[in-house]
Amino acid sequence: MERASKDYGDYDDDFDQAEMARLRAMDSNSDWASMLEEVRQRLHSIRANIHTVSHAQDKQLFSYTQDMKMSEKNKEKVTMWSLAHLAILMSISIVQV
Repeated sequence: MERASKDYGDYDDDFDQAEMARLRAMDSNSDWASMLEEVRQRLHSIRANIHTVSHAQDKQLFSYTQDMKMSEKNKEKVTMWSLAHLAILMSISIVQV
């Protein structure tokens, strides 16, 4: 049974002409089975890639968190020592006057 392009509605725009002709020509179950197996393999590959990317992002987030904590500690140390030097300078200036 051949379907007219009007049965596909707006979905025709998503496929090029060669792909649509190939899909319309498929009428045996073995063609569909091989196509479904190909889709299953592609989905498995996509899931594996997403898992790999997710793992890399988790590692990057962990590294970023560690860097932020270290940055905050360094900022606190710099602020403390700056205030200590300011206090020393102010006390020296008061003693000299």
